[in-house]
Amino acid sequence: MDEYLNCLVDVPLPELDGQSATEFNEFRQSVKPVREVSGINLEYTRNVGEAVFQGVPDESELARTFGCTPYRAKQILNFEVHCFRMMRIRLESVSYEISRKTEGYLVAGEELLGILEERIRRQVNGILNLNASLDQAVEQFGDYFMDHVTVLEGTHDGKLIRFYLAIRQMQAKMDQFEMFGTSQFHEVLERRLLKRLESSDVGTVSVDASQSPAKERDFPEPPRDRRAEDSAIWKKFEQDQLGAAEDTEPREGSISWAASFSALGPFFTVRILLRRGLYPEILHWLHQDEGRFSPELPRILSDCLKAEQHFRERTNEAPDGLLEVIGAIKQVLRET
Repeated sequence: MDEYLNCLVDVPLPELDGQSATEFNEFRQSVKPVREVSGINLEYTRNVGEAVFQGVPDESELARTFGCTPYRAKQILNFEVHCFRMMRIRLESVSYEISRKTEGYLVAGEELLGILEERIRRQVNGILNLNASLDQAVEQFGDYFMDHVTVLEGTHDGKLIRFYLAIRQMQAKMDQFEMFGTSQFHEVLERRLLKRLESSDVGTVSVDASQSPAKERDFPEPPRDRRAEDSAIWKKFEQDQLGAAEDTEPREGSISWAASFSALGPFFTVRILLRRGLYPEILHWLHQDEGRFSPELPRILSDCLKAEQHFRERTNEAPDGLLEVIGAIKQVLRET
């Protein structure tokens, strides 16, 4: 149930497509994405019915506000998600492409989310004929959704419940970091990400001019409804690695995890390493500059904390290696 009702979406690192990091940053600052999204969140969530979802804008809607293409808007928005100034939420859990909007952005501000929580809780209570308080809402709304998922999925009522759960999940994520909401916290993430874009191939890859928006390329990310190791991205990488090894019999040692960090990105790779229990590989990456200054460290820490929680729920204890990784990441974040 927890996985099915996870409404926060992991986004890929931006690809600058020949644009310099400085140019990208200047344009990002000029369009003021956080201010624009915050205004839309506040204005349109006063609505009822389907119109309430106008308060969760996607990149196509924001492209018109920013005066750029949807692809460029997505780059800017994904950058802000990596800085934790906003988050992308899912209004439906689907495994196929559909035409209507199912995802969009909310600003990660304590005051704004407090306003949205009260507005959406009031609407859901009215629809379900409940009177759930703040303390009761997540459990009651989530239980109701799962009891009626076959008829609620994709409907207005179902999306509204997901909207509410997404707000509460954002608030819970913010509570994980004492510094969340301070300029120091977000500016550190911003500097790390800009440094990554300046030094990485992610910032210099160019896209063929004939490439249509529908075919735009994203940095690989974990699939939403499957294990990372089940994705086509990982299977192709693993096959290529094993094929290049002298011993073609599949073995853990045949995989170059350094290559995986470089080719597939740290978040994707760490998720696989966590599942395989290869904690020393994570520590090895973390103690290098590429790891210490990665803008994805807060997201990786969140993933590690979730893994620890799952272990404790199943066995009442977590592996020492995992605890060492969590402690090391926290130490790096404090020092940098």
